[in-house]
Amino acid sequence: MGETNFFKIALLIGLLSGTSLTIYWPHSIVPIRENYLNEIHLESLGEWKAKVKIPLDQKIIKALELDDYVNILFFRNGHEISLYIGYYNSLKKIGAAHSPLVCIPGQGWSITNTEKASFKIDGNSINTHSILAEMGESEILIVYWYQAFNKVFSGTLMQKMYAFFAKYMYGNEKNAFIRVSLTTKSESTENEIELINDFLNHFYPRFIKFMRK
Repeated sequence: MGETNFFKIALLIGLLSGTSLTIYWPHSIVPIRENYLNEIHLESLGEWKAKVKIPLDQKIIKALELDDYVNILFFRNGHEISLYIGYYNSLKKIGAAHSPLVCIPGQGWSITNTEKASFKIDGNSINTHSILAEMGESEILIVYWYQAFNKVFSGTLMQKMYAFFAKYMYGNEKNAFIRVSLTTKSESTENEIELINDFLNHFYPRFIKFMRK
């Protein structure tokens, strides 16, 4: 085994071990302080206007161990997008977010399609998961990802590994779960992915600026 390969394997083992220790180390729940995400200023994102803020039940906030969150409905020319950010200020809480693949069916929706979707936003690649779900005559397209410091991940394993790296290299423990949901309309002439891409073009530059602080 070459020295380079040995170093890579040793580094991987170290990251995995460190991540496990960080995640499972005993910790107390920090009371939610709803002002971290105020820095992003989500009242208006281009032509998307925030209309309704939807509060979460305290039981949900406690179950998700949130340090802060936003749950907002945006509207633009008859289209509706829901933005949810579950924010964590500590590496010890990484992994507390629940996957939509579990939550969405639990809310009565039937998942009809899942795939990966990639967006190029301001020079940053956002690799996400997308879900198409329906309930009766209603249909929604959901795009979600996991964030650690300045990187986007479609799954939690790499998010946890990079979060551990970011803490010790940059002193930044910020991590988050982001979900963007679009109510689809059969009469719409606009592509749903293009609508989400337009929304992200306005949202993500502000969000990444906040995460890098």
